[in-house]
Formats: sequence, structure tokens, C-alpha cells
Amino acid sequence: MGLALTLLALLMAGIVALRLRPVLRVSKGTPIPTTGRRGSALILVHLQPDWVQRGPYPPEERDAVLARIDALTDAAQVTGRPVIALRHGWHDPVLRGLARGFLRGRGLPGTAGTALMHPADEADHILDTSVRDGFADGTLDTLLDYLGVGALEIAGADATTAVASTALAARHRGYAVTLREDAILGGARRRWPALRARLARQGIGFTSGA
Repeated sequence: MGLALTLLALLMAGIVALRLRPVLRVSKGTPIPTTGRRGSALILVHLQPDWVQRGPYPPEERDAVLARIDALTDAAQVTGRPVIALRHGWHDPVLRGLARGFLRGRGLPGTAGTALMHPADEADHILDTSVRDGFADGTLDTLLDYLGVGALEIAGADATTAVASTALAARHRGYAVTLREDAILGGARRRWPALRARLARQGIGFTSGA
């Protein structure tokens, strides 16, 4: 009986590990063409109550970042630059079970906590994601190709998870990537300086202010 339970536990652990692998890794994708991609887009990452309101952010940081993102979105739409919102939810049955058990239900699709917050709810394009990396399933690649976009400005949550993973995935494909550092949540964490340096080595730029 003890051996059977141990084997069952190992099997379950293996299944969970397989499900978590795409959540944690950064996709490589196909390099974009070196010509014909002159457009730019603003990417808003995971602006949802489950990740923003229930995240580990001081209210003053959260409110200031959301105000900057609002201004960025207005500026992009005035100039005709596409705004793309990534909406995260756990779609895999195993990951939904883990979210119920370990994340207090955060990230369950169809719940109020996964609805897009302002200004992401007014984005020109809304894409659903199930992992940190916004490029993982290929949908964002297809949209950016259709739009002729070769440069990305990224804002949202969280600096050390989804924002960083999406930025790295974009660089792997050859996009010019800029992180709007004053418009990302999580930049005050201890992990951020070392990760920021790693992103910079990958050719990712940083900007803030007007």
C-alpha cells in the first residue's frame, strides 16, 4: 500500500511538472522578417484584479503605475498605435486545480478576478494567455505579423514574471523591445535589479517619463 501511494504521488508530481514547464519557460518562436515590420505596438500585460488588486503591491505604487498606463494607452490610441492587452487565465485542468488549492482561486477563467481592468479593457486587441509568456501559443505572433509590428513597448504586471517573460520571448523573435519601467508593477522587488540587468544584456531597452 505504501509503495502504491508513493508511485501515485510520483506520477502526480510528474504530471504537474509537465504542466508547469510551459508556464515557466520562455518560447523561442520564429524570427521575424528584417524588413517590412515598421510599426510599433503597446502591450499591456495581465491588468486584471487577480494579479493587480490582489498582488503584493503597495496601493500607492499600484495607483501610480495604473495612472501611467492609462496615459500611455491614451497617447498610443491618439497616434493610431495599436494597443494589445494580454488577459491571463489558467485553462489547463491541472493548473486550474492548483490555482484553486494554492492560489485561492486566482486566475480562473470566467471569474471577476480575470476580467480586464481599465485601460486594458479598451485595448484594440485582447488576447487570452495561459502562461507567463504572451508569445507561447503563437497568437500574438500572428497578430503582430498582420499589423506589421516590429517594435514593442511593454507595460503591466508583473515585472519579474509575465512582463520579463514576454519581453524575452519578443527579443528571441527579433522584435525591438522597450519596457516602460515606470508603468510596470513589481519593479520595487529585490529580484528586479538582477533581472533588469539580464534583460538589458538581451538588448531590451528601458524608458520612463513623458
